[in-house]
Parts: sequence; C-alpha cells; structure tokens
Amino acid sequence: MKKELKVAGHCMGQALRHPRTPIVLDNPGVTVSPIPWWGSLAVIIVGIASWVLGVQWSITGLDEAGHALVYLPLSNLFGLASHVGKM
Repeated sequence: MKKELKVAGHCMGQALRHPRTPIVLDNPGVTVSPIPWWGSLAVIIVGIASWVLGVQWSITGLDEAGHALVYLPLSNLFGLASHVGKM
C-alpha cells in the first residue's frame, strides 16, 4: 500500500509541475493514457453540467451521457482499468 501511495504522489507531483509531459511509470507492462489529467478534469466538469441539466429538464439521454462523462474519466484520472462491453 505504501508503494502505491508513493507512486501516486510522485505522479501527481509530476503532473502538477509539468502538465503537458506524459507520466512514465517504472512498470514496463503498464501503459499510460494519452489523455492528460487536466483533460480528464475538463470532461468531468462537462459531465457534471450535462448530468444536472439532464435531471432538471428530464432528458434521459443527457442524464445518461452525464453519468458516462463523469465516471469514465475518473478511471483514467486514477489509473484504473475501464471496460465498456456489450450487454
């Protein structure tokens, strides 16, 4: 657990100091997302706005799009794997 927190702290520090530089991890099997952290935050903000407007105006499609725009970038932001599959 301490190693993961140390790596997360290092990545956050590197992202804040050099926002346009991709974060390279020491693990050779791990891939880095091409979306920068600030891009994920921008998509989350747009998702929150569309979620709120969808609920206020009772537009189901906009509400569901807001859910996706909030939750999918969260996985990118925290380095989790997100898979969208067929139902």
